[in-house]
Amino acid sequence: MNNQTERIVVSKDLTIKVNRYLDRDDFEALHAATRYRNGAFTIPLSANQAMLETIRKAYRTVGYELQFTREAFQALRDAKKVTLTKLNEGVAVQSQAFIKDLLDDDILKNYCRFDGSSKRWYLRQTGAVLIAKKAFERAGVEVTLNGFEFDHNLPTLQIPANKNVQLLPFQKKGVKFIFAHDGRAGLFDDVGLGKTIQTVEAILELARKGKTTRVLIIAPSALLYQWASELQKKFNLEPTLVTSRVGKDERATLYVSPLVLISYELFRQDHKEIGEKHFDTVVLDEVTRVKNWNTKTSDAVKNLVADNVIALTGTPVENRLAELFNIVNIIKPGFFGRWRSFVDEYGYEDRWHNVSIRSSGAAAELRRKLSKISVRRTKRQVLKELPDLVTQWVQVQLAPNQKALYDFLDDEITQAFKQLESLRVFENATELPEDFAKLIEGTENPLEQQTLLKINLLREVCADITMIRNYVASIEQRQDKHAEDLRGQRFFKVLTELINKLEEDNAKLAELLELLDEIVEEHKVVVFTQYATIVDVVSKALTDKQIGHVTLTGKMTVERKNQNIQRFVNDPKIRIMLSTDTGQYGLNLQVADVIINYDLPWNPARLYQRVGRIHRIGQEANKVLAINLILEDTIEEKMKARIEDKQKLFHAVTGTNLLEAKQVSLEEIKRIFFRT
Repeated sequence: MNNQTERIVVSKDLTIKVNRYLDRDDFEALHAATRYRNGAFTIPLSANQAMLETIRKAYRTVGYELQFTREAFQALRDAKKVTLTKLNEGVAVQSQAFIKDLLDDDILKNYCRFDGSSKRWYLRQTGAVLIAKKAFERAGVEVTLNGFEFDHNLPTLQIPANKNVQLLPFQKKGVKFIFAHDGRAGLFDDVGLGKTIQTVEAILELARKGKTTRVLIIAPSALLYQWASELQKKFNLEPTLVTSRVGKDERATLYVSPLVLISYELFRQDHKEIGEKHFDTVVLDEVTRVKNWNTKTSDAVKNLVADNVIALTGTPVENRLAELFNIVNIIKPGFFGRWRSFVDEYGYEDRWHNVSIRSSGAAAELRRKLSKISVRRTKRQVLKELPDLVTQWVQVQLAPNQKALYDFLDDEITQAFKQLESLRVFENATELPEDFAKLIEGTENPLEQQTLLKINLLREVCADITMIRNYVASIEQRQDKHAEDLRGQRFFKVLTELINKLEEDNAKLAELLELLDEIVEEHKVVVFTQYATIVDVVSKALTDKQIGHVTLTGKMTVERKNQNIQRFVNDPKIRIMLSTDTGQYGLNLQVADVIINYDLPWNPARLYQRVGRIHRIGQEANKVLAINLILEDTIEEKMKARIEDKQKLFHAVTGTNLLEAKQVSLEEIKRIFFRT
């Protein structure tokens, strides 16, 4: 170390040349503060006041006093400027200085990506532009937006003079949470706790404070009319409901409205036109519709530039941690950092690239982090007066005719998996897909396609062999190449011979009818199934028994659905509603206090949504009963185990249970619900 101090003037090129010899320790000290290259030390363009002081101290230690010229300070100021330019391929990050010199590693990697073909830096997602701008500015970088000009003469949201709803204390806390987090938050409350009214009240609060003027609400199509009703009746707001009944050109004129309701499917088609109208608040109801990062709908949502993003769901994680990561990244880009950092901090990845939570400590830390951007309350926590939910898993044995079909298909699938394993097509054959039909359409491997088809048929056997009969008839009638190839296969020929020999026989249907006989005199019941065919089968049986009921399927018009819902709610003679999963979202069916799941979805969140139709605010019964019918020694028992595994993941992430239900014996159920 040199005891004499020598002055060095730093000019606008920000380089420092040291003329005397430096020993290794002195060189390393200066190199750590100012990178050495091309024969000189260089002050980084990203240096702020604190960094400059650190650099000065490092040089004083070695015996140098740095003196910055006015031009040097100006060079540092000029370098700390970035322009975010909207292009067709994304948002380019442009600067006179090297981007890596301006931004620290976390900010750079959290918000930016480098495109090797164009040699340019881009934002990871267009919708992150406002969040990234704030992050850059916190780092001392001045940001200019280019190509993000919006029409400020569009109509704005008018705050109604009064409303027709009173929020409960926990709902008011939800509103405060959203506002306190600058309008970017996840509302992950249990089903039935009023996420809609909390969200609308939060929007109005944002509007009162001048933080929003235009609002876009994206929801599943089945919930749009429910949203419209809540906005009108409870808040005196008049939303513009956009549906596919209107052509695209006419729809474009509707987006000038300050309060728009639209489905995810239609939003995906019109997202460019919608983006031009600059909705500064976006509500994503049932945000799990965009849980997967690589879908067109998810991409469209992530391209929206909005100040406020409010995401609603009771199930922020359904199948895997990647869904949670993507949902949170939509709410607040960069919140969890990069995916790889997220995995390293909270999980571990197996050889099939499935990510699980690493430990109970990691789960607790993840919940703590998640609580900074989202709020979740369960019914048990906030509604002491809400009745208990009790569940019963009713196991039924296959009827002989069902068993003959089931055993044939089960043997076929076992052999197929052996072939697939030998071909190493499925490294993780136990991870069965949620939606077989879509996967069958998109798959290219014939053996994989046939296996998935057989698994789907196996589930249909558990529902009713009528479904297999209908499938065989449809293949025999179709003239396309796929049907022709299938008719020539041994599998289809044996299946046809078998189904033609069997008489109608359904153990689950018999069990359902017996249960309903006991229940309907004193209780209204909702029966859920995945299959419209089962709705028809059960409806015919109830008609034969002269039991009043209505049906709800996706093929019905909205008007017909609403008529049937109103009949179920208001007509004491209508005791049962038979519904496909089209009725799992948004319906208020508290008039019923018993729900029967005729079959199980792969995803426990769907089961949770079904139960939430009756176990919610406004339920006046002393108890609510959920009965799940499953066939013994079948794929349905495996589905039950899968549901339980996913519930464990949900509990690890949220610290709460997906369904807070008491499992009791059938005898106890009868004492509580049935006259014995």
